[in-house]
Amino acid sequence: MQFLDLAYTKPYLMTLHPDREMDVAILGRPDIARAIVEYGPTPALGALLEGGRFEIRGLRTPARGDGYDPVPENNPELPVSQFVFHLAGLGRGQRVYYRVTVFDARGGCAQGDVYDFRTAPAAGEPFSFGLMSDLQLFKPCDHTIHQLGRHPLDFILYAGDMINVAWHAGDWFTVPGAWQPEKMVGMSFFDIMQRDDGGIRLMQYMPVFPCPGNHETDDNRVEGNRQWTLEFDRYSWRIYMQIWRAYYPDGQYGWSGKHWYSLDYADMHICSLMVVRCNPWSPFEAPGTILRGGAPGPDSAQGQWLAEDLRASKSRFKWIVMHWHMMNRGDDTQPLLCQPVPDPADPSRVTYPVDNAGGFLHPLFVQTGVNAVNYGHSHVYERYLIDGVHYIEAAYMGVKYGKPDGKVNPSGIYPVNQQHDFRSYLVISCGGGRLRARAYQASMEPGGYGFEGRVFDEFDIV
Repeated sequence: MQFLDLAYTKPYLMTLHPDREMDVAILGRPDIARAIVEYGPTPALGALLEGGRFEIRGLRTPARGDGYDPVPENNPELPVSQFVFHLAGLGRGQRVYYRVTVFDARGGCAQGDVYDFRTAPAAGEPFSFGLMSDLQLFKPCDHTIHQLGRHPLDFILYAGDMINVAWHAGDWFTVPGAWQPEKMVGMSFFDIMQRDDGGIRLMQYMPVFPCPGNHETDDNRVEGNRQWTLEFDRYSWRIYMQIWRAYYPDGQYGWSGKHWYSLDYADMHICSLMVVRCNPWSPFEAPGTILRGGAPGPDSAQGQWLAEDLRASKSRFKWIVMHWHMMNRGDDTQPLLCQPVPDPADPSRVTYPVDNAGGFLHPLFVQTGVNAVNYGHSHVYERYLIDGVHYIEAAYMGVKYGKPDGKVNPSGIYPVNQQHDFRSYLVISCGGGRLRARAYQASMEPGGYGFEGRVFDEFDIV
């Protein structure tokens, strides 16, 4: 019996305390009766731990042989078991090897491969990480991620939109026998992010620190139904938050829930925020694009938490990851940090009272010493530098949506660097009291220039 005969995914890693703990998780069939992990400081392993079992609710397989019924409830729910192994008492900068074995009720077992990870080092020690977002099953993403995965990374910051439709089981992982569009075969999130051929090291070897995007909503019909968009009790992020349960232990899945967290990694403090909009109409058509639950304003639960969290942190570097862009060129450059208000001159229109460089978040970032903010959504590479804060969208992994000659943000600020001509990814290394960022070209488009692996943007964050 092979490991993936019982499991849907290989192991993946998550943690809120990367210096001393790690959660190893798998998603699998209900046929798995129990699962164990063996781990230790060498490939010989040594220690053994039983996995805690959870049931992932809400994933569905296609009702038809040629696709999903658009109504989720008309598609059969797929029973999915999640096993989580909590490895505690680890040392800083420790290399840990591990292997997961699963057992069925008949006594059969399937043993996984041996993988390894490194816990966060002590402050002052070097580390590296990558930025990514918006895979969404696009075929070219696989090629981009293969290049990113060959860099020696310690973790990944993922700025949302892992999939297209959260309740589609096949968006997350391959379900044998279940329909998938031909162009998306092998492009499921875990399929791409767990490949380990050719020296690639991704989710089995390092934790991913994600935030939710607009595609992580449980029922995507709230994206296109104008009435539903305004009915906040229809919103839930249960599927995403169950898969990444280590970051959301309270399980507050609804509109008013806690969808944010923070952690320390060596010299860096990381905050993951819930910043997405509802936009089934144009940005300036009433009622405008509404910030979803937990909008990070000064009077919101998320905003108050963030201000307290950043002011309490003593880390040398502070980094924010969220989905919706702080700065961007294109049709959706309306301000991010406020709710729309009626336009006094035209009741069918709305305005936004602050621009992206003002309002609440940017002043807070400046006051608390935030070094960088990365986000996604528009599938471009753009970098801004405002009052010492770097705003980075490194999201052209598969396809691009932004416009290189699009409208400039209402703040009037232009990007320091923008690149829409080829796919790319960004790697950041910490050492010598600074962060060194390098953006790499990942594709040669028709009529293009450069070469794969070329560094087209390099800068320091101090």
